Amino acid sequence: MPVLFWILATLSGFVGFILLATAKNAVHEIQGFLLFLIAAVLMSAAAILSAIKKVNGPMKRETSGAVETKPDSTTAYPEV
Repeated sequence: MPVLFWILATLSGFVGFILLATAKNAVHEIQGFLLFLIAAVLMSAAAILSAIKKVNGPMKRETSGAVETKPDSTTAYPEV
């Protein structure tokens, strides 16, 4: 998913630059700046998703219902 965001951000930034460079009036300039803004949001989302994926590691896909897990001694809370 982050790769898709990076691709869309690059495409949006490139089209925004082209629109801004060839702007004939204020409407085209606004369109170019909005595409730059969209590119910035997509880049931020891609960076955040990449950071989350890096911290959490690869996610395991569950193919069937709920998976039963047993707490191990390192994560279980001590009895009081």
